[in-house]
Amino acid sequence: MAVVQLSTDDNAFSSIYPPTHLQGPALGSDDVRLQNGVSTALVVVSTSVLRTHPSLLKYDSGIPVKQEIMQTPYANGSRKRLGPTVDLPPVAQYGTAYRLDRAIVGSFVGTIDHDDLAFPEITMAQKMSIRFQFVGHTPYSRQASVLRSTKGNGRVEQPTKGFLATLAARELERFMESENARDPSCFPYRLDQLVLLDIRLVSDGSLQPSVGVFLPRT
Repeated sequence: MAVVQLSTDDNAFSSIYPPTHLQGPALGSDDVRLQNGVSTALVVVSTSVLRTHPSLLKYDSGIPVKQEIMQTPYANGSRKRLGPTVDLPPVAQYGTAYRLDRAIVGSFVGTIDHDDLAFPEITMAQKMSIRFQFVGHTPYSRQASVLRSTKGNGRVEQPTKGFLATLAARELERFMESENARDPSCFPYRLDQLVLLDIRLVSDGSLQPSVGVFLPRT
């Protein structure tokens, strides 16, 4: 598995564990290309990724280093509800605190915004497709109910960040079980090694979560 240690300095990319094989021409400060030993696919980690995923940055020595498991952005589906002027998909940022082994059971220890609406300015449909398109793996998609019923008055409410984190964790677990049923080494992670970085509203009916890996301190 190719792993990159990220720094707030664009020039300070370095491979940490295990050794990786650099590919392609001379590398500048704007990108680092790594050969992914698991999927044999080319992974690109760039400063543009850092700008859209600030939680990938190593802020200080007290925060575990993380690496995003790279995905192909979902580009199909209708975007009428998002409006013609929306160039980039709306993003719910999760930082580094949302461990997926906790989110799957509804525990949000260390988070402060799990009760906030994930997309406060957008009205979602009752059911949305949760999608994962990890590089080198079969795309995964499954519909889930994202609207919540309020106890007492039966009113339906838009999803919170915590609620969507739980759904993302459940669907990721299903994806992992499906992949590992074919090959136990195909997707070499456990849920307790993973964190939710963000969730993107990639179409009117689709959500694509971004997932990061806990890396051991050396």
